[in-house]
Amino acid sequence: MSYRPIKSRLDRGGRVILDGPTGTELERRGVPMNEMAWCGLASLSHGEILEQVHADYIAAGAAVVTVNTYASSRLMLGAAGMEHEVARVVGAATAAAFRARDRAAHGRPVAVAGSLSHMVPPRTHEAPAPSEAEMLAAFRELAAALAASDCELILLEMMYDPKRMPLAITAALETGLPVWLGLSARLGDAARLLSHTEARPIPFAEIVALLPDAGIDVAGVMHTSATATDPPCMRSGRRFRDR
Repeated sequence: MSYRPIKSRLDRGGRVILDGPTGTELERRGVPMNEMAWCGLASLSHGEILEQVHADYIAAGAAVVTVNTYASSRLMLGAAGMEHEVARVVGAATAAAFRARDRAAHGRPVAVAGSLSHMVPPRTHEAPAPSEAEMLAAFRELAAALAASDCELILLEMMYDPKRMPLAITAALETGLPVWLGLSARLGDAARLLSHTEARPIPFAEIVALLPDAGIDVAGVMHTSATATDPPCMRSGRRFRDR
């Protein structure tokens, strides 16, 4: 299993290079995005380009590649009329990542991480916000599909919403797979460090406090400006790296 040597490296104080953005890179390479599901359906329509994105990250030194499932929950796919295609979308996305590893890793340990976000479609009059029960069911379905597709860990991407974040954590931990968690922050007025959400100013420390005491192998910061990740800004009263 490719995850073990990577986790061992972290436990010894070493560094592990993650890949870069997946959906954004697909978009940059000209893959059309769905108006409602963003990059979720690209795994079905542009698998060869997706595979190449993963392969390029591996060639650049990434030891973890992130499956293109950030926007592939039932909630996101349902907004595009594809709510019954979660398993097929996840299967196509993970297959592209494994193909890329097979041809680009050259024996170097590279782990395939299933992406699970708490992204939900924009709220409209026709589509009200999903309930907590609906979100938990969707996150559980996606997490189970990632596990069934042989992902070696779950990467909780861009966690910032205090209501949705515990639901995503629950779904990921239930798989029994190793879990990594990426928190996202922004700077507010007077350089206050806040959760990424702009719905209301939530102190970043409030999001950090939602991390469980056990079960998360690694927690850190992602999808956050370099200014906000300056060490003085990240003082939250709680250490959250390599938990």
